[in-house]
Formats: sequence, C-alpha cells, structure tokens
Amino acid sequence: MRGYQRNVLGIFLAVGLIILHFTGCAGIEAKSKAQLQAIPEKTIVSPALIKKPLKFKGSGFAPKEMVVVDIALPQGMRILGLEEGENTVGVALATADSQGNFEAAMAPLATMQTLLQVPWVLRKTGVKPDFKNAKPFPPGVYTILATGMDSEIQASSNLTILAPPKKK
Repeated sequence: MRGYQRNVLGIFLAVGLIILHFTGCAGIEAKSKAQLQAIPEKTIVSPALIKKPLKFKGSGFAPKEMVVVDIALPQGMRILGLEEGENTVGVALATADSQGNFEAAMAPLATMQTLLQVPWVLRKTGVKPDFKNAKPFPPGVYTILATGMDSEIQASSNLTILAPPKKK
C-alpha cells in the first residue's frame, strides 16, 4: 500500500512541476511580448513639441502598474540634471489599464528640460526658460524604453530625431 501511495504522490508532484514549468514559461513569453511605440516615430525637436507633445503607447505590461518611459542617451552625450554615468532620462509616466496597455505624453517641462535642453535664467519677474540658449538633442535614432515598475517588464522602440529644415 505504501508503494502505491508513493507512486501517486510522485505522479502528483511530477504533474505539479510540469504545470509550474509551463506557466513559468508563459510568464517569460508575456514579458517578451511587451511593445512600445513613439507617436510620431520621427520628429523635429522644436518648441512646437510643447504644444503638440510626443506620445508613447505600450502594451503587454502588468495590469494597473506604473510604467516609466525613458530615452537612452548615446555614449558620451550629457544633458542637464543627469549625473556622470547616467545614460537614460525619464520622459513620461503612465499607469497601465486593466489589460496592461498605456498611453502617455511628455509633459511640457520634460520636453523643455530633456529634448530641448533649455537653461533657466533668473530675471526680475522670476525664473524663466532661456530658449535662445537651448541645446536640442541632435538628429539621430534614440532608443526609448518602457519599464513596468512592479513587473519589471520592459519594451523598447526607436525615436528618430530629424534635422530641422534649412532656414531660407
């Protein structure tokens, strides 16, 4: 009788391990299916982005989790406010819906401080942005990353910054 009980217990244990294995693999597969898109995917960096900001759309994240969108900086690129060695800068924040989807737009301040790199100056009327001395991101292809704060699910995509048109 004991041999029979051990065999049944062994079968249940084996079936349980198989189920855990496949559900674990499904979780890994879900992580790899996360997607991210910049809207538009190609843009010119200008003050117009303050009124019509870049947007980000993602899917495949955990339901109701906070998602942070970052831009990865190329080697050697420095921007105001980042410490030496930091190579990503946060540009948007969203909360995924119950399906794990999110949409986020860059806030005007994020656009000014990151993409436009506008310095701030003290004037009689207070601290104001100095657009004349802005140092916008140079043209190129930048990697954008979305990271789920709880699940650590990540998705990446590209954002292409175009050169501004030649002035006539």
